[in-house]
Amino acid sequence: MEQSIAYVKDFLEENGTTFKDKLTYEKNKGIDEGKKEKAIETAKNLLNTNLTTVEIAKATGLTLLEIEALK
Repeated sequence: MEQSIAYVKDFLEENGTTFKDKLTYEKNKGIDEGKKEKAIETAKNLLNTNLTTVEIAKATGLTLLEIEALK
């Protein structure tokens, strides 16, 4: 396990980043994915109201195509 961590750390440093940077990147990536899932859930709920697709897009930040795909 320690050898694997050392390998990854060395690889990242050789490629201009650090292990901490990679962890921060992965954390932020997970947060972004969670936000996207929440936006999709919200859009699905809003589709059951009288809001237009454009209004739902504005409220959720999703594209019109993404909302249309949820129908």
